[in-house]
Amino acid sequence: MPRLRAAGWDDAPPAINEQCTFTDGRVTFVGGRARRGRQKRADYILRFSADYPIAVVEAKASSKSAGNGQQQARDYAEILGLKFAFANNGADIVEFDFFTGSETLRADFPAPAELRRASARASACPTIPRRIAFSRQDFPTLASRFATIRRTPSIKRCKPF
Repeated sequence: MPRLRAAGWDDAPPAINEQCTFTDGRVTFVGGRARRGRQKRADYILRFSADYPIAVVEAKASSKSAGNGQQQARDYAEILGLKFAFANNGADIVEFDFFTGSETLRADFPAPAELRRASARASACPTIPRRIAFSRQDFPTLASRFATIRRTPSIKRCKPF
């Protein structure tokens, strides 16, 4: 939490939400009775404003590796539709950027303005969703669409990051 504050996440309007529960838990039936499983709870959710969350932070004990919480942070960010996931053990910070698909080890948390710039730069560039299942019959149609897009001069081309 002190490192998030040092990065500027505690200043208004950016906000830090602690211990956010975002699911009620899976319903299972045991002996004919419905029971709720464990709730999913993010340690921290970083927000630009009350209605604009941008990242999830998973905190781990200092005796554990920061990478231990990375998969959990990525899962939570994917469920919530957030574009950045961070795992922290007090010493190390591991960042996963869903725009670029890259994982990096950071010295400090990014400032709100830095995440806003990265988000704006990446969302201005049209991307192809990664997890799409195509059949063989779809490829000729897709190929012709992408060829048309490449030939169209009116589409703004994105510069590499």
